[in-house]
Amino acid sequence: MLQSILDSATEVLWGRGTIALTLLCGFYFTVCTGFLPITRLTTVLRKTIGSVFSFHSDRENGKGVSPFAAVSTALGGTMGVGNIVGVGAALQLGGAGSIFWMWVGAFFGMMTKYMEVFLAVEFRQRDPDSRALRGGPMYYISKGISGTLGKILAVLFCIFCALASFSSGSMTQTNAIAQSLWESFSLSPTFCAVILTLLCGWVLSGGCDRAVKTCSALVPLMSLFYLLGCGMILFFYRQNIPDAFHQIITQAFSTETSALTGTGVGFFVSMRVGISRGIFTHEAGLGSASIAHACSGAKSPVEQGFWGIFEVFCDTILVCSITALVILASGVPLSPSAAQDAFLLNHGLETLALRMERHCQNADRVAHFLASCDKVESVNYPTLDNSPYKELAQKYLPKGCSGVIAFSIKGGRDAAVRFIDNVKLASLVVHVADVRTLVLHPASSTHRQLTDEQLVAAGINPGLIRLSVGIENIDDIIEDLTQALAKA
Repeated sequence: MLQSILDSATEVLWGRGTIALTLLCGFYFTVCTGFLPITRLTTVLRKTIGSVFSFHSDRENGKGVSPFAAVSTALGGTMGVGNIVGVGAALQLGGAGSIFWMWVGAFFGMMTKYMEVFLAVEFRQRDPDSRALRGGPMYYISKGISGTLGKILAVLFCIFCALASFSSGSMTQTNAIAQSLWESFSLSPTFCAVILTLLCGWVLSGGCDRAVKTCSALVPLMSLFYLLGCGMILFFYRQNIPDAFHQIITQAFSTETSALTGTGVGFFVSMRVGISRGIFTHEAGLGSASIAHACSGAKSPVEQGFWGIFEVFCDTILVCSITALVILASGVPLSPSAAQDAFLLNHGLETLALRMERHCQNADRVAHFLASCDKVESVNYPTLDNSPYKELAQKYLPKGCSGVIAFSIKGGRDAAVRFIDNVKLASLVVHVADVRTLVLHPASSTHRQLTDEQLVAAGINPGLIRLSVGIENIDDIIEDLTQALAKA
C-alpha cells in the first residue's frame, strides 16, 4: 500500500507533465529576458565571481549575509548526492545522452532560478525581533496571490518543503554518507547517524548565522577538493575525453541510450531522465534555494538573481558535467548489474585456487583416459608422455596445465558430430573455464564456414573436439565420455 502511494507520488512529482511545465517555464523566462545567461554573460560573471571579495558594506551593517554566503548556503543543499549519485543514475537509466538533456534543462533552469531568487529578494521581510531577513516562495506566493488562496498555497509549500527535506533531502544525503562509510571503512550506520545528528544539531543550534558560516566555509572547500580529484582522474584518461563528449552528443538523439533497458528506448527516455535528474541537482523550480538567497544583504534583487544563474551553472553545467566525464572517460560499467557482477567476480576469486586445482586434476585424468581409448585418434595435453610440451609443462606449470583438452575422434566429422549429440553430462558451449564440463566441435560450429581442406590447412582436424573439463566428479565425467564415444 505504502509503496503504491509512493510510486504514485513519484509519478506526479517527476512525471512528464511536471517536468515539461518546469522546462517550459524556464524557456519562457529565457526568451522574455532575451536569453540573459548568454547576452549578459559578462555582467553575470562580474556581479558574481568578480564581486566575491568586494562585498562588505551590507554585511558589516548587519543587513544580511553576503551574496556569496547566501549562494554557498543554497549550494550546500544541492552539491553532493545529486551531483555524484544522481549523475551515475542518469547515465545508467538514460545513457550518455541524458547528460546532454541535463545541460538543456540546466540552461533554461538558470532563468527559472533567477526568477525564484529575484522574487525571494523582492518580497522578503525583516524579522522585527532579530532584524534578520526572511523570504522565499511562501512569502512571494502569499503576497503575489491575494486573498485566502495565496495564504493556503504558501502554507502548502511549507508543508511540502518540510516533507521533501526528509525524503529527497536529509534521508538521501545521510543514507549515501552512511553507505559510503560502511563500504569503505566498515563504520556502523548507527554510528554515522549519531555523528551526523550531533554535527547538524550543533550547526542548527547557532541559528541561521552559524549555518551560513558553516556552508560558506565547507561548500567552496569540498567543491574544490572534489574538482581537483576529478581533474586528476580526467588527466589520466584525457585521451578518452573526446570520445566521452561524442557519446553524450550522439546518444542524446539515439534509439539505444539506456543501459538499463538495452536498445530501442528512444531519446525520450534519455530526455526525461536527464532533465529530471538535472532538476534534482540544481533544484530550479523547486523554490527551496531561494529561501537562502532571501537572507542575502544584496540591495538589488537583480544582482542576487545573477547568483541564482551562477548556482545552476556551478552545480550542473560544471560539477555534474565533470562527474559524467569521469565516469564515461574512465570506463566505469553503467549496467545496473555491474555491482552484482563485481560482487560475483570477487566472490569467485576467493575459491579460484581450489577450482583451478580441481580443473587441472580432472583434465589430467581425462587426458590419460582419452589417450587409452581405441576410438580416439590423438590427444593434445601437455602432461601426456607423447606431448612435445611435457618438459616445458613440468618446468613452468608444475601445479597443473588448465582444464582444456583437444582430441580427435576416428571417423572424422560424422563421428565427432555423433559424439557431441550423445554427451549427457557435458554441455555444448562455445566458451571455456566454466565449472561445468563443456564440449565443442569446431568443424560444425565455430569453423563451420570452412571446408575440410581449409580446416586441415588451418590446423583443425574435421574430427577435432575441444573439451573444457569441469570440476564435477571425475568418475561421472569419464563415464559420460565413455558412453558418448561408444556411440560415435
